[in-house]
Amino acid sequence: MRFVAGTVLGWTMLGWTAPPCARADETAVERTEAEPEADVADVLDTPSDDDARRERRLEWAPWIGNVSLLGVALTLEVALRPSDARVRFSGPIDDGFSGMILDSPDARLRAAAVSDALVLGLMLAPLGEILGSHLEGRSRRSRRERGREAYRLLTGASLAYASQALIVAGTKNLVGRARPYDADCAGDPASHPNCNSSRRYRSFISGHTSVAFTSASLLCAIQRLRGRRGAAQRLGCIVGLASATVVASLRVAAQRHYFSDVFAGAVVGFLTGWVMPLFVYPRDLRGSDAPPVPEPRRIGGHDGDLRETLAPL
Repeated sequence: MRFVAGTVLGWTMLGWTAPPCARADETAVERTEAEPEADVADVLDTPSDDDARRERRLEWAPWIGNVSLLGVALTLEVALRPSDARVRFSGPIDDGFSGMILDSPDARLRAAAVSDALVLGLMLAPLGEILGSHLEGRSRRSRRERGREAYRLLTGASLAYASQALIVAGTKNLVGRARPYDADCAGDPASHPNCNSSRRYRSFISGHTSVAFTSASLLCAIQRLRGRRGAAQRLGCIVGLASATVVASLRVAAQRHYFSDVFAGAVVGFLTGWVMPLFVYPRDLRGSDAPPVPEPRRIGGHDGDLRETLAPL
């Protein structure tokens, strides 16, 4: 939860301080008004006032949603922490995977530490992919186009993480399921570092697994949105999902979760990481990619009488 909160807050600050779409649009409009003899390409690239206002609304609204979702998640995290287990149950499927638990307490601690490192790396991977999309194709695309694409991808990723954080925080604290080491704590309170912590009663669902699969599916969704479907891109998507699966396995091996916890976390993580960027945002912006048909504008000439309707190239 701390990783998610830090990432979403950081990306929110980045989005609020540098909205490339709106600023680029405002700059283009001001340049066109100040220079009546603007180049034809500049005139064609300048959106209408209605399109500019629409894009500004679509830029800011998701970030307001991000802050709202994250605020509710943090409230649930603080206000609803269970003081005792509401559920102490492991089904036959959970018992079937209990053989994955490592025997040594030190080995379980190492497995938990490795899962922490993998989750952090997976969370940074989508940001690297987005930054790569902004730097790629400098000679083929304008700075405004690259900035708009990177901004949309950043917004979709932030919505995915914020939604995932809300679902995980609400489920963990409302269900209050005891972790697998709860029985050991009952016999020996010193058997585990978290025996005297409320984390002991927050097993369902696995937050680490959910974040890992959100990050992995974001990689796949970002590549799809960018139209990158080559062998190397597919391999990156597969490696991300495989790494998320390793995280889930390590959480079971470290005795932090039951199999049903990590399975539910994988489902939630994959759906939020895939659905948010592809179907929630930036779906509404796809139709605005086409350049608008410009109104008749004054070009060239010095007598103020020459007007011409510019058709889109």
